[in-house]
Amino acid sequence: MNNRLVKWVFAGAALAALVGATSASAQDPGDVELGGFGLWEWFDKDGARVDGFAPLADGDDDGRDLEDAFGGGGRLGVFVAPNVSIEGQLSYVKAENEAGTVDVSLLPFVARLIYHAPIQQDQVSFLIGAGWIHNRFSDDIEVDEDGFNTMIGLRMGGRVVQARVDF
Repeated sequence: MNNRLVKWVFAGAALAALVGATSASAQDPGDVELGGFGLWEWFDKDGARVDGFAPLADGDDDGRDLEDAFGGGGRLGVFVAPNVSIEGQLSYVKAENEAGTVDVSLLPFVARLIYHAPIQQDQVSFLIGAGWIHNRFSDDIEVDEDGFNTMIGLRMGGRVVQARVDF
């Protein structure tokens, strides 16, 4: 894990919570959230993540494992009940293997149900969610995979400006 990156993400989230927090009422059914995000993708080094990558991600120090990479995406959420939303997110990550001989584009689509547990009313919420994920790998390797997805996170800020960190 890149400790420097993690420190910057948490520092940015804390700053956004202090500077951008605004007073807002609880999220009501029908409210919509739209947002963009950056992400850091940790690729599995033992080849278990995607069967089609077994020849590339074997955990050996031979340059075939995919390098971890930065990407970005967007999310759309709709509140279906107070503190409960359905969210869809789409992101894009471009990666290559350690030897630089294989390029892979990853396009994950996630649909999940999220519970927003208020910690400080209208300012900070703990997030917990679960749903479905579809990963589409393309370029030098063509692989699709589906699976179960979970997340935990923290949302800080009001209705207009927010910072969110989730895993």
